[in-house]
Order: sequence, then C-alpha cells, then structure tokens
Amino acid sequence: MATPRRRESSGGDEGGGANWMDTYGDLVTLLLCFFVLLFSFSSVDAKKWEALVGAFSGTTAIAIPSLSPEQVIEKPIELIARTSGDLIMKDEEESNPQGDGETEGNYDYMNEDAYLNLLKLEENINDFFDQNGLAFDVIPDRDTFTITVRIGSNVFFNSGEAELLPDALPVLDKLTELLAANDSRYVLLTIEGHTDNVPINTSRYPTNWELSALRAVNTLRYVLDKDVIQPGKLSAMGYGEHHPVETNETTEGRASNRRVDFVIQGVTEFDTDTQTGSG
Repeated sequence: MATPRRRESSGGDEGGGANWMDTYGDLVTLLLCFFVLLFSFSSVDAKKWEALVGAFSGTTAIAIPSLSPEQVIEKPIELIARTSGDLIMKDEEESNPQGDGETEGNYDYMNEDAYLNLLKLEENINDFFDQNGLAFDVIPDRDTFTITVRIGSNVFFNSGEAELLPDALPVLDKLTELLAANDSRYVLLTIEGHTDNVPINTSRYPTNWELSALRAVNTLRYVLDKDVIQPGKLSAMGYGEHHPVETNETTEGRASNRRVDFVIQGVTEFDTDTQTGSG
C-alpha cells in the first residue's frame, strides 16, 4: 500500500511574523496626525476658525481665548464668565444687524438702556416727521448716543442773513413740539450753524464765523422763547465753514454745507428706580 505523502508546509508564512509592523506603523502614523491636529488647533487664528465654521454651518462661531496658567490658578471662573460674555454680546450684534429692539452695531453692552433709549428717540422723531410732512435728514450715531436732525439753512434764512424767515417759524414750532414731547430722552440739544467756504465779508458779518454763530443763536432763542424746553438743555455753536459734510468745490456741495444741525444727546445714565419717558 502506498504511504500517503505528507503535505509540505506552505512557504507563504515565511516572513509573516513581520505583519504586526504594518499595524504598528499605521497606529504610529495616526497618533502623529492626531497630535499634529491638536497642535494646529492650539495655534489656529480665531477669525479664520470662525470663518471656517461659519462657511460650513451658516452660523457665527464663538471663539473663547485660552487662559494662561496664572489666570487659571487665580480667578478662572470670573475670567471665563467675563470673556465669554463679551464674545457672546459681539456675536449677538453680528447676528442681529437690523436692531429689532435687542442689539445693533458696536456699543457697550453695559449701556443697553442708553442704546434702547436712542432707538426709541429716533423712532419718535421719524414718526413725528412722517405725520407732519417734514423731510429732514435724521442721522443717529450709535457710538456717541446722539441723533442729528440736519436742515438746510435756506429753510430758515436768506442767503448771507441770520434773521429767521417767517416761513421758518412753523417748522421750528413743530421741532420744538417734538423735542418737548421727548424731553426725558435727551440731556442736551445743541443747535449748530454751518456755512460754505465762500467769504461773507459784510459789515454785519465780517466772516462766516459770525454768520454761523448768529444763525445758531437766533434759532436757539426762538426755541427758548417757547418755554417748553429746559434752558439748561439748550446750547448754540457756530462752526463757520470748518465742518463741511460735502465738498465745497461744487454748487451742490456748498448747498449741503450751508445748514443748521440739531444735535440731540441721548440719555446715557439711568437711575435704577426710574423709567425713561414714554414719549
């Protein structure tokens, strides 16, 4: 009987003991990539990171800066709360640019009452103008909490003169009524006179300084004589030709520079036990 032949071992296992090195090499490579990724996160530019996250998610990311060891040891909770609070307010401002009664623009979030007061004052002015058919520029300044009502000087004065025109009086009556109704929403009304750069050089007004200053004072005196606004809230300034809003090189630009500005300084400090007026 034929003796069965023993199957010879396959030579495929030769060198197979080194297969574990492939797995080990993969593991080391993954660990290296992991730590490189961690390092890149530790030094990522915050603005670029926010832009990257926003591009994928459609929302604004809030990046909280890292704290130093000294900060963590001393007052970590207060620092984290203050830092994240600032960033959250910044994020709310960016996500709500239209100012729907919450936040808008760059303002001190500790001054929210002043900001909301400014919004209400601006709303009251615009509504009043619409109801009374007045078309003047209303320019709010969120940083200084002021609103400027800009009126061309031709509405109040003849060219080169500082005496109020009869047709200006009904307009000033309306403005005074508006300001009296919102008395609790502002602390100062400054009436500013401005001219273009064309020399005046008359016996009554040697320079544009005198002309602009007298226009402002005469306007103020009319408002003051109505006796509905506290005198301490009124002031007058003459700026001559030195605060133009347009170029003086064109006829249109010079016409824009000849103006009377009513600069209304909103209330910025509130007593905790009082409310601002509802007007």
